[in-house]
Amino acid sequence: MILRKPYAFLIKYFMLIHIVLTALMVYVCINFRSVASFIADYINNTAALSNATSYFTLISFLAILLVIGISLTIFFLMRYKKKPKLLYLLNIILYFILLVLAVVLSSVFAGLEDQPLQSQTVRLYRDIVGIINIVQYVFILLMIIRTLGFDVKKFDFASDIREMEVTSDDNEEIEITLGVDSDKIVRGVRRYFRELGYYYKENKMIILSLLAIFVVAVAIYFILSVNIFNKVYKENDTVVNSDYAMKVTDSYLSNLDISGNNVSLKNSTYVIVKLKLQATSDENKKMQTEYLMLKVGNKRYDPIKKYYKYYSDIGTGYSTQKLTYGKSMEYILMFSIDKDDINKKMLLTNVITDNSIRIKPTSLDNASLVSEAKLNEKLEYKDTVIGSGSITINNYETSNRIENIIAGYNKTVLKLGVDTNIDNYTNYDFLNTFVTIKMEKDGKSTVLDFENRTSKIDNNNIYVEVSKEINNADHIYLEIRIRDKLYKYNIK
Repeated sequence: MILRKPYAFLIKYFMLIHIVLTALMVYVCINFRSVASFIADYINNTAALSNATSYFTLISFLAILLVIGISLTIFFLMRYKKKPKLLYLLNIILYFILLVLAVVLSSVFAGLEDQPLQSQTVRLYRDIVGIINIVQYVFILLMIIRTLGFDVKKFDFASDIREMEVTSDDNEEIEITLGVDSDKIVRGVRRYFRELGYYYKENKMIILSLLAIFVVAVAIYFILSVNIFNKVYKENDTVVNSDYAMKVTDSYLSNLDISGNNVSLKNSTYVIVKLKLQATSDENKKMQTEYLMLKVGNKRYDPIKKYYKYYSDIGTGYSTQKLTYGKSMEYILMFSIDKDDINKKMLLTNVITDNSIRIKPTSLDNASLVSEAKLNEKLEYKDTVIGSGSITINNYETSNRIENIIAGYNKTVLKLGVDTNIDNYTNYDFLNTFVTIKMEKDGKSTVLDFENRTSKIDNNNIYVEVSKEINNADHIYLEIRIRDKLYKYNIK
């Protein structure tokens, strides 16, 4: 194959060729910056998916191919004349990688509307594009330096041309033999590594400086990625995305419902996450629970909604409720996890934004006595799943008939005069949910079944219908259990 006057042409139009090459590299870089911006918007759930296919057009691929083609041509000419060629070789490698990446991303973007990406995949693409953009900046800078270095008229680099030994031979034809000579290839490889060593020694300071800049840039990128882009938040930190702000206020482990019955599945337990939600714009928004998961070790668990009723004392289960701008609302999420995973690291993660909140749930199933009181004393509870409150029992009486309440056969009516401060509960609901009535006779403790006859609107008195055995009791007391906390109120 015969090439006519290639090297002389390269020398004559060196600056123009490099200007075109640099312009193409800048165009490709701008295109990939737009891709990086789109991926960031996708992570924040604000990307316009309908525009995804516009980031890689025929012109985009043509620009990459032209960069590879021009760099490849210059590389072979420099190699033929035994001139420095490392920059062009590296440029070919870089833009070949960019070509492959562009093909992959164009295919992925084309299917985004039908097939959303997993968080790990989005993060991988974002990191790759981020690093590749940094490398592009470095190569563009080096190409600009190379271009300006051969501006003979402006910078008087005539000596550089003389050093390149342009002779009449460079105006002649050159013949390139197509074939494979293994010995020649081995010699060429050895010569290449020798030249690479010489090139390194001659440009050691520049190479090390560029390497240091690259290492620092990559380090900064990953530090920002870990601490800002992919920051792991703690409980009571507020995490904001385009639709809502979320704060995990508490998290719990439990197998038991409000009444203390085991309701968990075999070899599993429930994780209950209590959170505050608020819309971040004037429009009412919803939290898309399908994008939330609980990462526990190497496992992932999706939210479950059908068991919210067992933990209604902790909060209202979130399903599709609309969130309000400027108003914080409390809800719970539930996950059923394997018991073997209880002591592993747990992250509540949004698979789209990839924001994670580290939770450290406490068990609610092992109740311990916190405090007790007796008649006319105030019993206070605090730091419970229902908050804080107080109960004071001023007096009690039993009778077959109290006011308009008549006891059934072998029953009696127990009336308690009370002062209560139990937010979000009436006396009727509090009694049904958290209270057990017990009596002791001759050192034996007995749980008394009762029928709640308390008015749902009267918070000054409590009425219950219990067995007549209570009249012969040595001691009578209320046992108040609020999940993991136990309180005792002695009446007699």
